[in-house]
Amino acid sequence: MKVILASSIALIAMSAQGQVTFTKDVAPILADHCQICHRANTFAPMSLVTYQEARPWAKSIKAKVAAREMPPWFIDKNVGIQHFSNDVSLSDQDIATIVKWVDSGAPEGNPKDMPPARQFPDEQVWQIGKPDLIVNLPKDVVVKAKAPDQWPDILVDPGLTEDRYVEAVQIIPTKGRQVIHHIRTSLVDPDASTRHSGQLDGNVALEAGEMGVFLNEYAIGKGGDVFREGAGRLIKAGTKVNFQFHLHSSGAETPTNVALGLKFYPKGYTPKHASWLNPIEIWFGVLAGKVLRRGSFSSLADLDAKVLAFTTYPNFQLVVVDNASRSFPTLDYLRANDDRVKVIRDERQFNYSAINNVAVGQTVGDVICLLNDDTEVIAGDWLTELVGHVLQPGVGAAGAKLYYDDGRIQHAGVVLGIHGVAGHSHRFFDRLSSGYFGRLQLAQNMSAVTAACMVVRREAWDQVGGLEEQNLPIAFNDVDFCLRLREAGWRVVWTPYAEMFHHESVSRGPDVVGPRVTDFVREFDYMQKRWGPQVLRNDPYYNPNLSLDAEDFSLAWPPRVSYRR
Repeated sequence: MKVILASSIALIAMSAQGQVTFTKDVAPILADHCQICHRANTFAPMSLVTYQEARPWAKSIKAKVAAREMPPWFIDKNVGIQHFSNDVSLSDQDIATIVKWVDSGAPEGNPKDMPPARQFPDEQVWQIGKPDLIVNLPKDVVVKAKAPDQWPDILVDPGLTEDRYVEAVQIIPTKGRQVIHHIRTSLVDPDASTRHSGQLDGNVALEAGEMGVFLNEYAIGKGGDVFREGAGRLIKAGTKVNFQFHLHSSGAETPTNVALGLKFYPKGYTPKHASWLNPIEIWFGVLAGKVLRRGSFSSLADLDAKVLAFTTYPNFQLVVVDNASRSFPTLDYLRANDDRVKVIRDERQFNYSAINNVAVGQTVGDVICLLNDDTEVIAGDWLTELVGHVLQPGVGAAGAKLYYDDGRIQHAGVVLGIHGVAGHSHRFFDRLSSGYFGRLQLAQNMSAVTAACMVVRREAWDQVGGLEEQNLPIAFNDVDFCLRLREAGWRVVWTPYAEMFHHESVSRGPDVVGPRVTDFVREFDYMQKRWGPQVLRNDPYYNPNLSLDAEDFSLAWPPRVSYRR
């Protein structure tokens, strides 16, 4: 009897010690990871600061955190770089604590265990210092008490009368902060027209995606953007600012307005690395990270300056291949403006594979990035994300998520067998779509990725001998290269967290019209003979029940798999 009693007492003591409560265990997690959004007077649907506020949402909180839907952080926990200074995701232990709290009835615990209230920076303060220019909307945007989400574009003329270089930029909501999900600003050429200017009252169907060059973005908890030393954005006299909003009704009619603050460099100062708005027509090609690409009509502002000034990866060389262009002033600019830039001349008839092979031979880095001249950098961490994957054991190449001009997906990895050789996964899906079983949110192995933006481990490049220039001078060379990598034992990874626009074939036009059709057919036939149906019709990362006639993950009809036994 004594033994049983002792055991019972020990069991009870252990159970009490292991109880998870809101005040002691859950509140610190919510403060560190969730309250930046979930607090009073923000866009979030509820505050999670006190027990009384969080308790009604306990089951929903459990469901969202267990599925890793909240806090929003979509980097694969098993692939690539994992340590980020702004990582708000929950650890496995955090998730287990919240689940255990809810499953045990969501007890409050001892109020004395409650941590001190988190202090948040004042979002009404100019973190960049006093701006030299503040731009507001000409009148408030009124969000109705009950209405669908809105994405209005509003074009504003800030009255710039002279060219100035921007050193820092910040957006502050001055009215209606609680209905603003995010704001995106962009710079619009003085002579450009606008699709949506002045549509403030919600009586016209507005679509996201106004024209212009991205400037900065506001979201809850985000402060100002300060360009690194020696870098800046040139805003030409007469440039307009487009404000793109995501607005959400909150149950009360709410007037909304914002202030865009611009801090300029002193007059007469020119940053070493500068991006500007007005495009310069040039013929050149680019490959970043360690490599290069073909000559084409492009914008020096959007390509060279963005790669050099706004790529956060700290150590890279830019090799530009001048493929028989005639834009000599532009080439002189490229050579003179940055010691990381190297320009090489190639007079041969356009051969994508040969040009890249020559350019790679001019570099010395351990990692190579093939980057087309018709791509456009969206975020500065694109190269860091790709290099992080390539440096993982066994990974030979990594590819990016590419968008058409209208924001729809152009490339999310390559699927073998589609249309005879290969097609792009999720082509034409919406930019925000989660894709087939969430694949557009996951870094994953693929059979191939496009060389429009592909990072390659040099060891892997050298092992397989680069791109096939004899038989695949233009089309399918990237697919063939990736297949040879996998044949040699390397993995190919695609990540949705390195994003770029791909103005596909802007420089040369498509390869399936006019005289290029003959070349395309010859390369198509080579791929079918080189790899055969056993490889091309059996992509290990594509369900055999899915179609090879479309890129939308639809079911094959007639079925490709027999169920007869």
